[in-house]
Amino acid sequence: MKCRIIQPDSFFGYYVYLYEELPNDSGMSVMLPDGTMKTYRRGEVIEPTFRWHDDTLKSILAAIEGIGIKPENESVTAGKLAAQSAHLEDLRTLLNLQHKDGVFEASVDMRYARGEK
Repeated sequence: MKCRIIQPDSFFGYYVYLYEELPNDSGMSVMLPDGTMKTYRRGEVIEPTFRWHDDTLKSILAAIEGIGIKPENESVTAGKLAAQSAHLEDLRTLLNLQHKDGVFEASVDMRYARGEK
């Protein structure tokens, strides 16, 4: 089952479609609000499964996150942020940066810069 959410111009909210694609790109089977499935052929107007406003979607998102399900891109972003943080810490170590009064101060050993050490 797939999900697609769109915001139509004629409705102050979102249309939510729960559906399964039919073989050979011939159409789709869409869940209706009562839980039954209806088959639509290519070119037919498809009724949304739900019509929801922002507050409802935010509540559903909070409930999903509450059981530990996160979007795939969120874990990728978290991994990139962790790698970036580790890289910055390595740079601080290499440059011998000292954190004083909310500011980083460098005390670079110039012997390393000149290749003497």
